[in-house]
Amino acid sequence: MPIRLYCIGWVLMASLEASPLEEWRREIELRTGGRIAVVPVHTDPERNEMRLPEDLDAARIARRYLADDSFRRELTLAQALTINHRGPEGEIHLILLNMALADQWKGAEEGLLAHEVGHIWLDAMGLRAPAFQPGPRACIGIHAGDIPQHVLIRAEAERRGISTRPHLLGNLRMALAALESGKATRDPPPCARLALLSQILDARVGVTAEQWDERSRFLQLFESAYPEVASQAPAIEERLRLADLTDREQLEAVTEFVRQQLERLFEAPERIRTPAPPAATPPPIP
Repeated sequence: MPIRLYCIGWVLMASLEASPLEEWRREIELRTGGRIAVVPVHTDPERNEMRLPEDLDAARIARRYLADDSFRRELTLAQALTINHRGPEGEIHLILLNMALADQWKGAEEGLLAHEVGHIWLDAMGLRAPAFQPGPRACIGIHAGDIPQHVLIRAEAERRGISTRPHLLGNLRMALAALESGKATRDPPPCARLALLSQILDARVGVTAEQWDERSRFLQLFESAYPEVASQAPAIEERLRLADLTDREQLEAVTEFVRQQLERLFEAPERIRTPAPPAATPPPIP
């Protein structure tokens, strides 16, 4: 069955049948014996709740993970998160879509889904990200896995004829607009600093000046706004470019190096010029 997602009366992706992305999905499911499910997660600001579809079996599994405050907090900051679940129900790979940010990826749905399917593919190939560790430092493990995996996902998607660049460029253009307008947060809290490091590495490694004519301006403005974050990027970029990330041992070594850099960036109180506001508790799942 092709991946289909229907929500709020409009079709996000009517069908991926016979597409390279659908073939990728089928290949993963054949390899793992599991299935991939897309679960839209809606936020109700008035009731301070997150809502999942009642008619999706996968949503019942998703609720178990969303019961954790730190996991919900990470989802509120991301366009999507992937869960590779193994339990009595079998192997199920969940792509949770943060519908509160749907405007950010509208028109680039295939790129977003390909990115998340890529994370599932790496898990199926045994090139796994660090396990999720609940708590206020959960973002460290998430970004430590994401940063090197993004390199592999882009390369594999391109090999399969799937373009993730429109989605990536859409995100970078939004970030550039925030930097140009002066609306970018100048004193980001710890987890936001890690997300910014992932962002600049996507710009440095994931796109060339020929592919995006505003790349140099973005890097210049970013480095001016976040010098402490930008200073961490070159050493990580060097390892991403030199390592064979398809080799499990080398991937694990790079991931550990990235984790150590993220730990230092997370812990750097002297880099925070004003106290960060207390993290808001994300909305519960009813």
